[in-house]
Amino acid sequence: MKRVVPAAEWPSRAAVTRRGAEPAECSRLAGEEVGESAAAAAAAAATGGRVVAVRRSGATYEVTVLLDDGQVRVLRIDAVSGQVVGG
Repeated sequence: MKRVVPAAEWPSRAAVTRRGAEPAECSRLAGEEVGESAAAAAAAAATGGRVVAVRRSGATYEVTVLLDDGQVRVLRIDAVSGQVVGG
């Protein structure tokens, strides 16, 4: 059975960064939300396109991306994990 780790026991962002974790992973481990720039980076990495807009919508970011072929995609990025959850 997994043990729920209280927030007081979570590693600090600095401690996790020293271990080589990515910034989005540090935020998730520390219970913090990722910012617009991290959401935009996740969407750009997932599509290879150019981010044209980022908007907060509840627990996610809606990131509008222009693809190389001219198509427009809207991806939903989880505000805590920084992972693509839709789109």
